[in-house]
Amino acid sequence: MLQKAVFPEAGSSSSHSQIILHELRHAQTVLSVTMRSSVLLCLAVSFAMFGFGVSLQCYSCPDGTSSNCEVKVECNQGDDTCLKITSGENTYTRCVRYTDCDSGTLSTITGFPKFTFKCCQSKLCNGEKKSLLSRIKEYFS
Repeated sequence: MLQKAVFPEAGSSSSHSQIILHELRHAQTVLSVTMRSSVLLCLAVSFAMFGFGVSLQCYSCPDGTSSNCEVKVECNQGDDTCLKITSGENTYTRCVRYTDCDSGTLSTITGFPKFTFKCCQSKLCNGEKKSLLSRIKEYFS
């Protein structure tokens, strides 16, 4: 679009300079707000993709002696999933990599011929079913 250039008349350069300064300040403010918004958006996306650097917490009962295990552990880096695996009367819980959560890999790792398993990725999700109130208390503990 073609715009017509407007030149100030003699004697009005002061008001024209004020208009230009006002427009520059406005443009600078808009740019500043836009840049801040962009930085905040990048941070939000980064946290959503990579988390806040907090490791997952799971129950861990590697010996399988109790189906009602209450041992809580922080998962190591790379272990992004909680596992609950039951074979016969024994239930085992621990942290694992999500890529290991398939029956073939778990069969190789455990050596169990028959088992059921559950993989989940939220805090202490591999424990026994609990009431909503118990889960809320546990989440914030």
